[in-house]
Amino acid sequence: MHGRDYAGQNLAGWIATEKFNGHRVRWQDGELITRFGNKLPAPSWFTAGIPDVWIDMELFASRAGGHDEVTSLLRRGDWRKLSLIPFDLPNVSRGYLSRNMTLFTLDLPEDCQPCEPCRLGDNEEAFCMLSGVEKKGGEGLMLHHPDAHYSSGKVRTLLKLFPSMGHLVLQAA
Repeated sequence: MHGRDYAGQNLAGWIATEKFNGHRVRWQDGELITRFGNKLPAPSWFTAGIPDVWIDMELFASRAGGHDEVTSLLRRGDWRKLSLIPFDLPNVSRGYLSRNMTLFTLDLPEDCQPCEPCRLGDNEEAFCMLSGVEKKGGEGLMLHHPDAHYSSGKVRTLLKLFPSMGHLVLQAA
C-alpha cells in the first residue's frame, strides 16, 4: 500500500502512526526484500527471532539521517546501527486497526518493534501529533483508515501528512 498526500480530509477515527524515513522492506519466507523485489543479505543475528509471517517494515537508522543514512549503512554492511519497524501484516485479511493490533501480539525481537498507533479524535489532534513528531526530528505521519483492508498501489485509505502541509490546518477545521 502506498499513501496519498493529505488534502484536508476529515480524520476523525483514523489511525495515526509516525512515518519513518528509511527503506521499506518486507519480511517474507525468512528474507528481507526491498519494495523493488531485491533480497537484502541481512546477517542471521539481525533477523533472528522474527516470526515466519509476511510483515511490511521500515529498515530504519535514525530520524536525523533518514533514507540516506540507511543507504550508507547498507553499502558499508553496518547492520548494527539499523533496526526494523513493523507497520503492517498484508496477509491478515482484516481492517488496518485489527492488523496493527495483531503486530503487538507477535513475539518480535527487541530491535524490531512496531510504533504505537493513535486513534484520532479530529484533525487538530493529527496536527498536534505531527508537531510532536517534527520536534523529535521525524518526517511526518501516516494516516490509516481503521477499516481499510490491505491493497497494493496508491489507496485513498492511507494518507501521508508532512510538516510542509501545515497550510492545510485551516482547511481541516
